[in-house]
Amino acid sequence: MISKLIERVRKCFVEAFGYDPEWTARAPGRVNLLGEHVDYNGGLVLPMGIERNTVVAIGRTTDQIRTPSPYPLPRNGRRANEGQAAHRGQGQPGTVRVYSENLRESAEFRIDQLQPSTNPSWRSYVAGVIAQIEARLGEARELGSSQEANPSQAMPGMDIAIASDVPIGSGLSSSAALTVGLATVLNELLELRLSVTEVARLCRAAEHEYAGVPCGLMDPLCIAACKEGHCMLLDCQSDEFQLLPLDDSEVVILIADTTANRELASGSYALRRRECEAAATACGAKSLREVTLEKLGQSVPENMKSPSRYPLPRSGRRGNKSGMGENTMLAGEMDDVLYRRAKHVVEEIGRVEHAAETLKQRQWREFGKLMNASHQSLRDLFEVSCPELDAMVEIAWSLDGVLGSRMTGGGFGGCTVSLVQAQQAQDVERRLSAEYFRRTGIRPELFFSRPSDGARILERPGAVV
Repeated sequence: MISKLIERVRKCFVEAFGYDPEWTARAPGRVNLLGEHVDYNGGLVLPMGIERNTVVAIGRTTDQIRTPSPYPLPRNGRRANEGQAAHRGQGQPGTVRVYSENLRESAEFRIDQLQPSTNPSWRSYVAGVIAQIEARLGEARELGSSQEANPSQAMPGMDIAIASDVPIGSGLSSSAALTVGLATVLNELLELRLSVTEVARLCRAAEHEYAGVPCGLMDPLCIAACKEGHCMLLDCQSDEFQLLPLDDSEVVILIADTTANRELASGSYALRRRECEAAATACGAKSLREVTLEKLGQSVPENMKSPSRYPLPRSGRRGNKSGMGENTMLAGEMDDVLYRRAKHVVEEIGRVEHAAETLKQRQWREFGKLMNASHQSLRDLFEVSCPELDAMVEIAWSLDGVLGSRMTGGGFGGCTVSLVQAQQAQDVERRLSAEYFRRTGIRPELFFSRPSDGARILERPGAVV
């Protein structure tokens, strides 16, 4: 599958720019097995890389002035002046040209004029990574230091082509796969010598500043550092991680895309983050990682301690699903919504701790129970599920061979992840797809994945890695 993706990106690079790329790199998507919405709360998470990838191809350009941009490409991907651009170096000085094979869209910008967009798109992720690396190069040149970068290096003009089989907008970190893949190439090309953690932090900053998504470190760090046959136990407070074996032939990971797309930058994700920060403040803590269930209970006002209000009804649906009022957040007081958000985070961190131990002991049924409890909490306390996700999970729970199932990713649509007994995997896949279509009228996309290696250089000048 990866070889076909490499062929696709090389082909579209040649069709778009008229010469062969010098560098290619792959970066996987990721699925989070457990620990949702706790990364930006300093909690513990348990993601793994998946066997779906984004491949980035890059060619450096010379200072030769080029003819006007050939974009948009026609449907056949051929330009009228292709023969005139059969050599490398048609770009203007300091210009980046980017082409997305999946979207059939292009972008062009000057490195010295990069600014966050008021209307973020896939182009913003590319611009954000380049801006972050250019800032590092500028700092190194000013200091004359070679500790982080070769100060003689300058960001070249370049052409970039992107191809991916990571589902977009499905909670499998297609955006982080793009940023980490691009940063991995530039780290090598410019001799930056950044560690995987530094690459991940750079990509997180790119998403914050250029895409407007206040994401945590989990996605880029998992994608940069994951290992085949392992999942990652990541402490998002210290940024330290362990790689835990996940290579038992008795179980498989099934990912089901509901095709109910979501957009984290639309505001719901950012709102949940503000709610968590407000809940931590109400508990007198810097983050919810520092809060215990006992401390959380002590922060609840007397007028909220009526037994009739807890536990939540199974549906978890309340009148103000969008969250609490801004006045409550500003006042730093606990209310019903903040309590539920915090309770999910505190208990989810505990589930990840327990899951790591069950994984080491290969206690798969217990691991599955923790996945089920996570979904219930995300649905009822954190309120980031949706009818499509709930349907997919509930169908999975009803099938023999499914040990556990939950929504994964930021929520409001996207994918579920299920732990399935290998002997019944094909039957589970068939029945889950059929029943989901019967209930919703939507054809889902399902696939199995083993834990994948993190981002890697595939080709560099003069060598195939």
